[in-house]
Amino acid sequence: MTSVTVVHARDLLETASWIGPSPSWGSLRAAAPAFKLEGMGVTLIRILPGQRTPWHGSGGWPEYGCQFPAVGDGSVYICVEGEVDFFAGANQFHLQPRDLLPINAVVYQYSNPGLVDCYFWCLVKRHSEGAGGAESASNSPSRWDGDPLASYCLGSHPYYDSKPTHMDPEPGRIYQVPWSEYRHEEVTWTGDREGQVGYYPPHAGGVSVRALRIPRNSESSLGEFSYGRVLLGLQEEPVELDTGEAVVSLVSGSAVAVPPGHIVRCSNRGARDVVLFEAWV
Repeated sequence: MTSVTVVHARDLLETASWIGPSPSWGSLRAAAPAFKLEGMGVTLIRILPGQRTPWHGSGGWPEYGCQFPAVGDGSVYICVEGEVDFFAGANQFHLQPRDLLPINAVVYQYSNPGLVDCYFWCLVKRHSEGAGGAESASNSPSRWDGDPLASYCLGSHPYYDSKPTHMDPEPGRIYQVPWSEYRHEEVTWTGDREGQVGYYPPHAGGVSVRALRIPRNSESSLGEFSYGRVLLGLQEEPVELDTGEAVVSLVSGSAVAVPPGHIVRCSNRGARDVVLFEAWV
């Protein structure tokens, strides 16, 4: 059985290299070393206040025909701390903590309009070597070898110095799920009174993501995972996870990758409910 992987990405960011086509003030951001599980890649990104990325993309772009082949099936961004703006065509999405942004086949950029550092998760669906379009994607002249996601995404994002001319994204190719609305959606509760878990509806962008609500002063079972899951921390209040191999504390900026066959139990010893996110493909 494959071992459980625990990543404290926020700590890794303290020594991570700054990234960008030409790292300089104005576009500085850092990505923690990515990890992989069950066809999924996960990394935590940090962007400083006032910084704005170049224009880049997610997936292939139908409006360009075959000029840029697809490099995946989209991605999902989850804001952890601070605020970040995403721009795509004429659309602007302002993300705050626990907001989701599924995105696919869109040219976009993001910036930090706030006064403090912003942290957010980036989850992408991986393609195995030899997948359709892999060779042309990896040989694309637009490939940038410094892309932190290139290790688990075939090909890479092309980058632009200015906003490229392209059609506005079709409906559904990029959309925001604000936590202020998401938290009011119907929750499916499992377990007994002393050990409940609340499951919110999933959203997908290549990777499927949903929020889990763990009530205060409770110990709950997530059951046996039939396929791999990544559990993501988004708040300072810790949730203890017993994976059968170890008991780990899940907090803001940390993640636990659990392969199939493990039974996971969650314990929230705090005075208020805790929300964490679950991702899978």
